[in-house]
Amino acid sequence: MTDSAVSSGADEVEAGRGARAPTVVEVARAAGVSTQTVSRVVNGRPHVRSEKRDRVNEAIACLGYRPNDAARALASLRQRSQRHSKTKIGEGLADSLS
Repeated sequence: MTDSAVSSGADEVEAGRGARAPTVVEVARAAGVSTQTVSRVVNGRPHVRSEKRDRVNEAIACLGYRPNDAARALASLRQRSQRHSKTKIGEGLADSLS
């Protein structure tokens, strides 16, 4: 993808977003990748082709994207809560089977 392709995607996002911060969805759209790919790049995960990583980083810079700490904390809390619930359910099942 060329600089102009990322720029045109970013321009489309810019036109519709007003003053709020850009989202992962907007970065993905501007870079022409999935939100999962954006997440992998932002979190430094492997398994992203260098060309896609470059496009995502370009879109991030162009849009001024910054990860939302509150959203990250909420997602983390949600994951911990789900793990805790599964453990409790599993313990109750194990107790009833013994």
